[in-house]
This record gives sequence, C-alpha cells and structure tokens, in this order.
Amino acid sequence: MNLKIIFSILSSVCALSAHIPYLWSTFFGRVRPHAFTWLIWTITTAVATAGAWKGGGGVGAISPTISVF
Repeated sequence: MNLKIIFSILSSVCALSAHIPYLWSTFFGRVRPHAFTWLIWTITTAVATAGAWKGGGGVGAISPTISVF
C-alpha cells in the first residue's frame, strides 16, 4: 500500500475522532453549537478542499473532504 494512502487514512481517522468529544458534549447539553459558526467553518473547509482537489492534492485531499461532510 502506498505511504500517502496510509497517512491519508490516519489523518481521516484522527479528524473524525477529534469530533467525538464535541458531539458527546453537544448530545448531553454541555455545549450549544451555533449555526453560523458551523456554516462559516463548513464553507471555509469546503473552499480549502476544492483548492486541494483542483491543485492536484490527490489522496491528501481525502481528509478535508471527509471533514466537510
């Protein structure tokens, strides 16, 4: 397996696992997310992801793509 693919998978797993405590706190009411904050961060990540794909980011663009969705 290509080393770039391995690092891309590890990066995706780290990105997804970083959301677990936040989602856990949101579920139990300790954190109250604001819709505008989520909108701004989603748009920012989507623009960066589009740039990565357009610029030939290859498998390195997989992790931000997963973060957008």
